[in-house]
Amino acid sequence: MSGNQHGQDGLLSLQFRRRGARTEVGRQETRAPLKVLRPFWLDDGRAVLQIIGVGPGVLAGDHYTLNVHMEEGARVILLNQAATKIHSMPDGGSASLQASFSLEDGAELEYYPGLNIPYPDAEFEQHLKVSLAKTSRFATLERWSCGRAGEHKQYRRMRSWLKVQRVNRPLYADLTELVGRDLQPEGDDLAVLERRRQLASGMSWWPGDSMALPESMLRPPDLSQPDVVTAGAFGPHGRYLRGFGMNGVTLNGLLSETLKTWRDHVGLARCDFDRFVR
Repeated sequence: MSGNQHGQDGLLSLQFRRRGARTEVGRQETRAPLKVLRPFWLDDGRAVLQIIGVGPGVLAGDHYTLNVHMEEGARVILLNQAATKIHSMPDGGSASLQASFSLEDGAELEYYPGLNIPYPDAEFEQHLKVSLAKTSRFATLERWSCGRAGEHKQYRRMRSWLKVQRVNRPLYADLTELVGRDLQPEGDDLAVLERRRQLASGMSWWPGDSMALPESMLRPPDLSQPDVVTAGAFGPHGRYLRGFGMNGVTLNGLLSETLKTWRDHVGLARCDFDRFVR
């Protein structure tokens, strides 16, 4: 990341606490362009909060910091209200996000940042670090586009790190990296994607979840199809998910159905995500 860029240092710092059946926002600190809307509550008292960006999107030199602390027993769904647009940047320009989530015992956090859309010549890197206590639970799912229509792989580089530790020991690590045409060996067209234009990556650690996954999530993916979602298990309570798609609407539908299946499977209160995401 270049230190000579002039962008916005956005900040969103949230602390959640349990008050009776409901989870409330305790301490809150924001700095533009990041902002959070007032919470909604599901039937089980779980709080749903929407993160919004007040501005056109991510620009060169922007650095965003997201800090979340969950007190014992707090239960939250945190999601972006809209897709994140990562705009074109001059040579040497880049932007970044640093996120840190800390969950005490019994806390439950679902984090769904949604779709990231890179424009030509964009360069972006994000790091998400999650610290879990013995009985805390965490799930996340994000999507990446390989560019808008007619701009396939014209970004420079997109990189997303996820590192999860439990009781101060490594539990899960993942890296999603998209490299644009100019930085990629000739003829190498993202073999894993096989010319598909979108991908998704997710995981969950949910103690109390039975090892038996729903049958709909166990079937081997049909890689001949343009839009594919597959899932698997790690450890006694871990799940991972991958999605690859040519059509964003179709892939989003598959992901939504998979997320609903998983949430029903672990006994979470129903949530109409379409209500909160544009």
